[in-house]
Amino acid sequence: MSEEIYDLTNYDDDVASMTEDEIMDAVADAESEAESESELEAEPQDETMANSQQKRGICGLFNMGNTCYANAAIQMLRAIPEFSAFCNSHPAALATAAADAPKAARILSAYADLSRTMWSATNPVSCRPAAYINVIRDVVRDTPYDQFGTRMPNDAHEYLTYLLDQFNEAIKGPGPAAAAEASPAIKAWCSIWAKEYSELINLFFGLERIVCKCMTCGNESERFEVFNTLKVNPEPGVPLEELLGRDREPESLEGYACEKCAPVHQPAEIRRTIWHLPPVLFVAVRRFNGDGRSKNHAAVHYAGTDLSLERFFDGGSTDSSKERIYEPIAVVDHHGSGFGGHYTAQAYNIVEKRWHFYDDDGIQNIEKPMFGGPTYIICFRGKTPA
Repeated sequence: MSEEIYDLTNYDDDVASMTEDEIMDAVADAESEAESESELEAEPQDETMANSQQKRGICGLFNMGNTCYANAAIQMLRAIPEFSAFCNSHPAALATAAADAPKAARILSAYADLSRTMWSATNPVSCRPAAYINVIRDVVRDTPYDQFGTRMPNDAHEYLTYLLDQFNEAIKGPGPAAAAEASPAIKAWCSIWAKEYSELINLFFGLERIVCKCMTCGNESERFEVFNTLKVNPEPGVPLEELLGRDREPESLEGYACEKCAPVHQPAEIRRTIWHLPPVLFVAVRRFNGDGRSKNHAAVHYAGTDLSLERFFDGGSTDSSKERIYEPIAVVDHHGSGFGGHYTAQAYNIVEKRWHFYDDDGIQNIEKPMFGGPTYIICFRGKTPA
């Protein structure tokens, strides 16, 4: 049996396997289904944009009451070509979303409508996302996520994570089954997604191996966990790739219940290595301390160049994703303190093939993304090395 995660897909038209031409066609063919609440409104932009030729999908979002965190997250999601293609080319899947998750299905449908509306723009415009915001506010009422229904500031990464969970919840179904001779990694992947699998899992989730070693007897135990975000602690003068490496350095653990040393608890070491990476990967900077009152303003040192994560892979992994090279396609920035502030986004437009800066409904052309003290989330898209 192959040890490739993607060989387990249940979908003949898996969005993670679409060709570049198929993705471009699906994104460029977006048609607006905007209701009156989400109409596109032409807004004066900078001269370089006003004098440009007809453009596709350059669309800002009006702030609907402290919704800059949501606007920035939406611009990041919309910059992911595969996901925009999914929203534009899978209307049947969206219409027949999981019957046992009607609230999640409403969120996915509302987002897809908004995404199609934004991609249908053929000149720089802004959109009033009232219909989408109203769905969110209605769905989260009396749930653990009701903060997203208020007019209070919220965290963009928490919101992004919530949306991804809801999108998968809306279209989930039975997952692939592992063969008896499959490796522990494949069996773990199939077990984790046994009842909550969709083609979005292939696009956004990776797999890591966690080994705990008893420092007394040397016995090792392993487990596998899925992830869709790598997190780093910003440090002055330290490059992004090194930050990713530091986050995977061995950790010490006291009082480990080693099965061979029982009942005595022993010191142990925990090592985390990557087994499989998804085509789309988020890297979040740990900006805010646990008390929610302070923020780490250290600059992220990264020039926007191609990024390889092969050195962080487990030695036993034969997954081809270790050869994948990543390039940034969107950035969410946070400006201000831990008590508040403002979110903006930088996003690459795959149709126009250039970057734009989004400050709610304000839009500017930029030559390349900027990284520094405000950098909060970076979205990377994998590409096959030449």
